[in-house]
Amino acid sequence: KALDDLWAWQAQTWTDFCVLSIILALDEMEESELIAQSPIIWRTESYTGRWFEQERPIAVFWLRETGRIVEVQSRPEVPGEQLLASRAHVALRIIDPKRSDDHPPRRVSVWTPHAFSELDLHSSANECLGRLKEIQRLRATDVLHNGLILLPAMHKADSVTKKDGKISVSAIEIGPSGKFLTQGISALQEFIEGDIYKGS
Repeated sequence: KALDDLWAWQAQTWTDFCVLSIILALDEMEESELIAQSPIIWRTESYTGRWFEQERPIAVFWLRETGRIVEVQSRPEVPGEQLLASRAHVALRIIDPKRSDDHPPRRVSVWTPHAFSELDLHSSANECLGRLKEIQRLRATDVLHNGLILLPAMHKADSVTKKDGKISVSAIEIGPSGKFLTQGISALQEFIEGDIYKGS
């Protein structure tokens, strides 16, 4: 029964893994300081593929050198119109305290697709880039110009970034352990430190 549950809900389990990978990537950065973290309640068995419960946001980090606050949001209860339209279950909310009220927080859609066969980084990034372009017409208090795709690494751990004007999407392959996990974490850290305020 446990194996059947994992098979049926493995996309949910993959999303949980991606959320924890983002938190791990942030926590391992030298400039990063954990400001707040909700308690993570681990279940003895998964419920529809989800292994833990948490409050939202699940973690908040201060990046001292980059000068920004990063909130990790897993399945937010009130995602906002743009994030809802993006169909992403995970988001990063990035705030630059030095910027004025004219520069609202940035939100990053984080897609966590899971498939039986290897997904193509380039086509995945292009598809999500198109979706972000479509939802720019929706009104929002946060700016949603950036996207992140976390894909399971099967034979490699590669990454690619696609841009169109202010819109940018990065696709990163990450593995469950070993060098593919290390490479995926490094690519995540580069994305988080990247200049998402460029062109604002």
